[in-house]
Amino acid sequence: MTNPPSTISQLARQIHIFNSLVTKLAGRAHEERLSLQLPGVSGLQFGVMQILGKGSFTLSEIANKMMLTAATLVPVVDRLEKSKLVVRGADANDRRRRPLHLTALGQEMLGCISPFDEEELITRSLNEMGEEKAQQLNGLLQELLHHLSPDADYVAQV
Repeated sequence: MTNPPSTISQLARQIHIFNSLVTKLAGRAHEERLSLQLPGVSGLQFGVMQILGKGSFTLSEIANKMMLTAATLVPVVDRLEKSKLVVRGADANDRRRRPLHLTALGQEMLGCISPFDEEELITRSLNEMGEEKAQQLNGLLQELLHHLSPDADYVAQV
């Protein structure tokens, strides 16, 4: 006979499911908004552009920031380069290092859209919850993130 799952195990399962649903719903809404404001630019491409909007980074550095493999980003960066939104640079000190940079067109397009606004799905939903509950949720998610990966300071990257 098996023991019934503990309350914490049940909560962990529910949180895992809720996380998946929130991610899918918010991702779908974000992709729809992007397709209207930046036709032809995917959410993943936009994420790369946002990172490059803060400076020059190599493909590996971007992959680490996005918690993806570099191989996943190769076709994404290739499409951005083909669209003249990103260029591969050269490092004077290391010929193997190829930092990526936004082009003027990429910077212009990035400036056309803000990642979040009052009409964005999560923002609207948090407004409906109220500021106090939104602050509580934010604090609890930060705490959970810390427990998931105590050695990495993901909160500081936000």
